[in-house]
Amino acid sequence: MQRRALLATLGATVSATAVAGCLGDVTGSDDTTTSDTTTDGTTSDGTTTTPTAETRFVVDDVTLDDIPDDVDASLAVTGTADATTMHPPAVEVSVTNTADAARTWQFGAIVPWSTLYGSRTDGDATALLAPGGAENEVVPDAPQDDACWRATDGIATAQVVNEVEFAPDETKRGTYALLGGPESDCLTAATYRFEDGNYLGETEWGFEVTL
Repeated sequence: MQRRALLATLGATVSATAVAGCLGDVTGSDDTTTSDTTTDGTTSDGTTTTPTAETRFVVDDVTLDDIPDDVDASLAVTGTADATTMHPPAVEVSVTNTADAARTWQFGAIVPWSTLYGSRTDGDATALLAPGGAENEVVPDAPQDDACWRATDGIATAQVVNEVEFAPDETKRGTYALLGGPESDCLTAATYRFEDGNYLGETEWGFEVTL
């Protein structure tokens, strides 16, 4: 039976900074001595090297459902990291109060997005949003030479309702690594959908991420 990671982040925003992977500016000089490098980054002469992050999939598009006009919120989902051999793709979800007065909305265990499981729009494969981004314990170790980025375990969240007050113009955001489900296919170039039937306690809403 798989061990399941339990997240019970109550009333607090799960937030981490996720930085898009970039290729290092590596230049070789004429007097550099080359040596064979093993898969763990150790060379034959005993030194270590830092693997280069090779981009496999980019966050090509994010599409959001419309929200009713009477919901005084601005919702955004943006790609913050592409899938490389060194880290999985990631997105940031944010909610902003656009009203002139405070607003209180309902969330699950993780603010601002608690629906962690989604699916590919063209098949049965599942996907998982890991709160905190690449630092979450279900993210597999790098490097992932094939950029599979399949979760090492599932994530269970406490079944709670968080009522969170937002001051005018206040924003709460969280970063999530996008992974293949632990018992599903590897993450691949496709469109993945996540949705909540009662988001903010007011409306059905969701979004799609295309790699």
